[in-house]
Amino acid sequence: MKIIHIITSLTVGGVERFLSNLLSSDLSKKTGNHVICLSDMAAFNELLKKIKQINPDIIQGWMYHDNLMASLGKILTRNNAVLVWNVRHSLLDLSSKGLNTQWVIKNSKWFSKQVNTVIYNTYFQLYKSLI
Repeated sequence: MKIIHIITSLTVGGVERFLSNLLSSDLSKKTGNHVICLSDMAAFNELLKKIKQINPDIIQGWMYHDNLMASLGKILTRNNAVLVWNVRHSLLDLSSKGLNTQWVIKNSKWFSKQVNTVIYNTYFQLYKSLI
């Protein structure tokens, strides 16, 4: 099984630590994992090339921006991979986020129909997404 993990940054943080732990686990030894860090638009072009080259079974985004890029990557490459989104933190107040993040969150709904699975970090995040 081939998995592409899409993440915005690899600097130290909760999401990055979780991905690192996952990749160093025994489970990871049974899969082919590829991590793409989307720090700029050039990285998005690299993502498209990697999706075509690797032909993954799963494309997994790790945060809001990554989820959107995973969706766009799947659409633009016409890949049939399972699309997985992660929701890694609670969103109590959208206005507390930057304008770019607000835009991404609001417009992700247009891509949500193609998502096969959403992984929530807590039950509270799942609850908030349903109300």
